[in-house]
Amino acid sequence: MAILLQHLCVKLGVVTGTRPGAGLPRPLSEARVWALWVLCEAAIAACDLAEVVGSAIGLQLLFHIPLVWGCVITSLDVLIVLFLQNKGFRYVRRWSSRSSSRSAGASSRN
Repeated sequence: MAILLQHLCVKLGVVTGTRPGAGLPRPLSEARVWALWVLCEAAIAACDLAEVVGSAIGLQLLFHIPLVWGCVITSLDVLIVLFLQNKGFRYVRRWSSRSSSRSAGASSRN
């Protein structure tokens, strides 16, 4: 489903040179706006669900983790990344560079 939606958006952009929202007639009635909003939310949820289940299947194949726990781990991973995104990516880079410099220093001492 995600590939189909992305393909349709690309086709619209290539053919018309606009983004998907610009292809709608203006002004839209309130009922149409709500219907389009619900459809967009359903499409977003379907794409996200496919990614979570895909990650859980990958964890099961690699580490023999049950699917339910794989979904929980994937969801927690997403929440941690979103939390760190609020801190800024420089914080994440600074943290990762410290740990890599520590490991490099420890390996050079051995």
